[in-house]
Amino acid sequence: MTAYKFLLLPLIAALPLTAVAQEDLAPPDVDLFLEAQYGGADLDDFGLASSADGYRLRAGLWLNSLSTRHLRFGLEAGLNQLARETTDSAFTRGPNAAELQQPSPPDSVDVVARDRLEVSGYELGGRMLVARYVYARAGLYIHRVKTRREEIRTLNYTSGSPQVFEPVPESDSTSGTGGYAGLGVLVPLASGISLAADYSLYQVDSEQVGTYGIGLNFTF
Repeated sequence: MTAYKFLLLPLIAALPLTAVAQEDLAPPDVDLFLEAQYGGADLDDFGLASSADGYRLRAGLWLNSLSTRHLRFGLEAGLNQLARETTDSAFTRGPNAAELQQPSPPDSVDVVARDRLEVSGYELGGRMLVARYVYARAGLYIHRVKTRREEIRTLNYTSGSPQVFEPVPESDSTSGTGGYAGLGVLVPLASGISLAADYSLYQVDSEQVGTYGIGLNFTF
């Protein structure tokens, strides 16, 4: 018997066992859901007295094998732009330390400023649905915070014309991982389509950001 036949015979003998294993292997009992929301975030802890708009795109799996009569468990992942806000301001201040070092220090400085803040990242967590309508969610938020400040300064002098200049914009970007937790409701609209609304807290750079979102949930 050649070496080829010696190797081939065990493979032929194993084919019926492979067929039986494939028949016994059932597909996972899961339902897919997709969710798209528009929402806002409270930015008081970031020094901005405003609420910023953002969006949330999520996908997940309901694990039907773990479900009970009143509870349903699932996994979720998503892209979350928590906030993207631009704030304009104008004010007059006294000269700073660097401006006082000039040969002719200004008497006052008029400032027109624009501050930009963007917080975005990825969610990865779990979800529990209670009595078909109320859900709780929690997990990790892997985020990036970007800030940018632009200024136009006008140096005012008691004697002499004012001077206008624009400093190089100040930019910063930090990354981190925090947690999130929230509560929401699902209101059925049609077969497989529900209105989804939730309130969540996110941990971003040691600050807690409260957010709300409303949109549509599709279950397949």
